[in-house]
Amino acid sequence: MAAVRDNVFPTRMNLTVTKTRLKGAQTGHSLLKRKSEALTTRFRTIVRKIEEAKLKMGKVMQTASFSLAEVAYITGDISYQVRESAKHATFK
Repeated sequence: MAAVRDNVFPTRMNLTVTKTRLKGAQTGHSLLKRKSEALTTRFRTIVRKIEEAKLKMGKVMQTASFSLAEVAYITGDISYQVRESAKHATFK
């Protein structure tokens, strides 16, 4: 694939302008690459935290389910007692 070329009249002034534009483009590319790497790192950190929260939530739900089964086995249906003892919801 051929490189795209600008039609420039070959003078020293145009050479200086072209070099300046090239340096600016290289600096901009470098900054964008660093920003991309920082965002990728941040994204991976967030994904790791989500995975940890999912695992922790799974463990909590497993414990809660086992506790509920244990209570249901010992006392039978307690849903009426739970509704009667709860005045206000603690979580919404």
